[in-house]
Amino acid sequence: MIKQKILAVFFLLIGGVLLIGSTHAWFTDSTRLEQQLPMGKLEVGVTCYNPTVTDLEPGSTNMELSSNLGETETVAQPIEGVIKNTGSIRAICRLKKEILFKFKYHNDSDQKNGIAIPNDEQAFVPDDKGIVSLFIQGNPGWETEAGQWYQHRSSQQLFLVLDPRSEVSINLFYVIDGIQTTDRYQSAELKAAVRVEATQANMEEALYEVMGVSMADLELLNDKCPDYLTLEF
Repeated sequence: MIKQKILAVFFLLIGGVLLIGSTHAWFTDSTRLEQQLPMGKLEVGVTCYNPTVTDLEPGSTNMELSSNLGETETVAQPIEGVIKNTGSIRAICRLKKEILFKFKYHNDSDQKNGIAIPNDEQAFVPDDKGIVSLFIQGNPGWETEAGQWYQHRSSQQLFLVLDPRSEVSINLFYVIDGIQTTDRYQSAELKAAVRVEATQANMEEALYEVMGVSMADLELLNDKCPDYLTLEF
């Protein structure tokens, strides 16, 4: 009986050891749903087809002007251009003018006396007197299939909403102020540019964060609006 008890205890202990020390290989599986989501691309550009203008003088313009007798004196010769959205995201663009002059003379007196600024010191500076006015015209009008033109109700700045991979044609016109263009401007170089700032159009938060405006501030343009609108700084 003692021998049987000992054997019984022994087998129970071995069984206990086997129970505690054994491991089990459970069947397992896992999976993951993966979807690649490429980020969109925001990219806009401006192209001018005939940007070179030479020998400007006070009162120069490429707009059509008429005399007091109603006879045309100047035939309009617009600078033609295209604003493009080459990206994959709908974009809203703000258009601003940028006018820079590189002067050969510091002032009118230096020009009269032939005292020029050394070439290595000549640099382009902003047009702080508003000598040059820039006007823009939608081509053929303000209503297009590729985008929508807007104007800010208070600042009069122009905005353009462009669909992805689309473009809108524009005409640019300039007027050189004949009264403020004094002798200092002789032999000066002029850079007239349209600066296009863009952000994504589908998120109004982006418009406000980047440009400080909301769509409620903008008025949609149509072909009943004036043909020419002024580009602001």
